[in-house]
Parts: sequence; structure tokens; C-alpha cells
Amino acid sequence: MMTEYFDIWELGERLDKNPSAIKKLLRNRPWELPPRLYIPGSSLLRWRRKDVEVWIQEQEALYGDSTYQQRGKDLFNTEHTL
Repeated sequence: MMTEYFDIWELGERLDKNPSAIKKLLRNRPWELPPRLYIPGSSLLRWRRKDVEVWIQEQEALYGDSTYQQRGKDLFNTEHTL
């Protein structure tokens, strides 16, 4: 069953990035990631699945598919499942 939220591992899998790379981006260049969900009183890193998919579509529209293809994988394949 798919949850409504991505944790850092699921986000990494969806964006084809290592979780440590995501943490580094969060510290140094957070604008290069989808908007994060802030949970008051918690240090958990979470992203709404819907927000991530919208962000990916926006990146596609702005930069085209080729910018986000890594190691020959199409990161924006809508058939991608976790």
C-alpha cells in the first residue's frame, strides 16, 4: 500500500539520489528539492507524495526531461512505482 508521504529513502529512490545526497542538498541547496513537510515537534524528514509529483512535473516543464535523466534512467516516468 502506498502511503501519502515519502520518507528520505523513498524520495531518494524516486529522484534517483542517495539519502545522504538529499540531506546535503537540504543543508546547502534546499531549493533543488521538492518542498519538505514540516511536522511540529518532530525531526522526521517527510515529503507529501502529491507535492513531489507536482514538483517533478514543474521541473520537467522548466528544464525538460533530459536535465533530470541520470545514468540512463528516466526519472519522470509516470509508471515508476515504489
